[in-house]
Amino acid sequence: MKLSAKKRGQIYDLVHTKIIDLRIRLRTGLLANNPNKEKIDYYIAQFEIPLAQALMGLLDKDYKRGVL
Repeated sequence: MKLSAKKRGQIYDLVHTKIIDLRIRLRTGLLANNPNKEKIDYYIAQFEIPLAQALMGLLDKDYKRGVL
């Protein structure tokens, strides 16, 4: 299945939204009093683009990941 630019953008937006929701819940809940919450939040944020690119690679066999 060939992904259009619009569909790739929608995948990025979906992954971004889900990860942001997770980060907000963690920062206000489990990580509220953790002194390392900034580092943990940073590492979670680093999963956005690779996760979106992996999903696009699964959906489009010809998808080539950009250099990041």
